Formats: sequence, structure tokens, C-alpha cells
Amino acid sequence: MEKTLAIVKPDAMLKIGKILDAIARDGFRVARMRSLRLTRSDAQQFYAEHQGKPFYDQLTDFMSSGTIIAMELVADGAIQKWRKLIGPTNTFTAQQEAPSSLRALYGTDGTRNACHGSDSSASAQREISFFFEQPGRFASSARLSNCSLCIIKPHAFNQNLFGQIIDAIIEDGFEISAIQLFNMTRVNAEEFLEVYKSVLPEFNRMAEELCNGPCLAMEVRAENVVPALRELAGPHDPELARLLRPKTIRAQVLFHSHSSFTCCPSLVLIPRAFSLPSPFPRPVWCRQGHECRPRDGPARGRPARGGVFLPNPAVKLYQFSTK
Repeated sequence: MEKTLAIVKPDAMLKIGKILDAIARDGFRVARMRSLRLTRSDAQQFYAEHQGKPFYDQLTDFMSSGTIIAMELVADGAIQKWRKLIGPTNTFTAQQEAPSSLRALYGTDGTRNACHGSDSSASAQREISFFFEQPGRFASSARLSNCSLCIIKPHAFNQNLFGQIIDAIIEDGFEISAIQLFNMTRVNAEEFLEVYKSVLPEFNRMAEELCNGPCLAMEVRAENVVPALRELAGPHDPELARLLRPKTIRAQVLFHSHSSFTCCPSLVLIPRAFSLPSPFPRPVWCRQGHECRPRDGPARGRPARGGVFLPNPAVKLYQFSTK
């Protein structure tokens, strides 16, 4: 199996669901994924081989103008397979020669062309290392305002439903401002779900599901985001969702009642940073809109009305592996 580096560029962030769905349908495995923001210096280093070319300044300015998503894709012949899927570099050429390619569908011109792909094994190795082997180098794209955490659980990720779910979230008017692929241990999962331990009889099954494969965490933004996102997700039981709320994601996408696609808690739980490997902070309670003061130990019980989960920046609790 071969690896390649794929990037969704700033101009295509509203199309990430459709792009991820195309990636899954074409047989790629997404091994690592993260959103980030490049500085102009970062972009210049990444595209150093193009320095001196007429498009270099425009390209580096564009790539540092907004959030991007970097992915390590795995497949047989991944480098050429991905380059075929994205199409020719220039969007206008792509529209003529490969009209179903990602650049033809979602690009604008030769620079704002939706996606990037490594052009050789050496480039793939260098580019994957650039984005995934330098912990702490890149600024998180998380904005930590008017936001909630949404997690696509392992069964939905492994069934390649993540693109459809993300597209449904974006189409409903939400902004996905940060995204990260990670793995939980059982200890991580139980700590993460601790507030539900004495409330939900399926707690153990929920914890087991979260550590059963890759999870895709997203910072989702909108006004009144928590109730709005839960409304879109639908009832926890997909069978019940199909009966009562047939237009929700759980009703339309999922098939097994023990595996709802996501944690969209009524509490807002936000990681201190989305760049990995990084600590996933212990949550502490506060009143929404009020100053959050750290506590010792994990948060327990239920919040007061309007309460939220917020991170304690002093605590480094979880270390999630990206492998």
C-alpha cells in the first residue's frame, strides 16, 4: 500500500463533505487528518520548490489565507490514484479534460483549485512529515466561540459515512472550523463520557464504541449551536429517529440502534487544541458566558441550566494516538 498527502485548500472548505465522500468512494483509507492554518512562512517552506516561479507569491498568499485540511491517504498506487481523482492543476483544463474531477467540480482557477496532491513518493514522504511529524508547529484552526464538539464515531467512520455526515452538517448552515482524526483508549473514553456513567445504562457500550477505531472530532459553529446541532442529529436511537424525525442524520444515514453516529452532547465540550499529538484537557463546569475556573479532578454530575463543558488549560489528561 502507498501513502500520499492530500490537502483541501481554503477555497474548498465548504465542500469538504463532498470531497471526503469522493475519497471514501474511490477506495482510499484516511490514515491521518487535521485542519490547520499555515502562516505565509509555512506556505513558503512547503512550496519552496516553486520559489521564483510567477505563481509562487500568489500561491503562498492563498494557502495562508484560511483553514486547510491535510490528510494522509493510503491505497494501492495512492499517489497517481489521488492525482487522477483531483484532475489537472488548472481548473479550466480540468473542466475540459476531466469534468468529474474534484478540481473541475470545486476549483476556481490554477491556484484556487480546491486540492493538492503529492507528485512522487519522495514528495509524499516529505509532505506527510511536514504536516504530521512536527507536533505543535501549526496554529489550530479552532475558534472556541459559538461552538460545539461533534464526534463521528468509529463505526460510522469505518463505514465511510463521514463525508455524507459532514456534508449534511454544512448543508444545514453550520461551519466546521476545526477537524481532527484521533484514537481513544478505553480509559480516555470512560473519562470523556464520565458525566453519563450513572445516567445511561448503555454507558459501557458507548465507551467501548469510542475506543473501537478512529474518531473524527469537529468544532462546529453557529448561533445556538448546541440545540441546533442536536436537532439535526436526531434521537440517539436511529430506529426511533426514523419514526419520529425521518429527516435527521441518524435517521437517514445510520442502520443500527446501538451505534448512533456522533456525540453531540447537550454540553459543549471543546478541546484546548486540535493539533495532535496534544493533550485532550479535562473538562470543568462553568456557567455559559461566565468565567471558567479550574477544578481538581474530573467534572461530575449534571450542569446547571445553561452550563457548558470548557477546558482546563492547566490539565494535560489525554494523549490520543494518530496512528
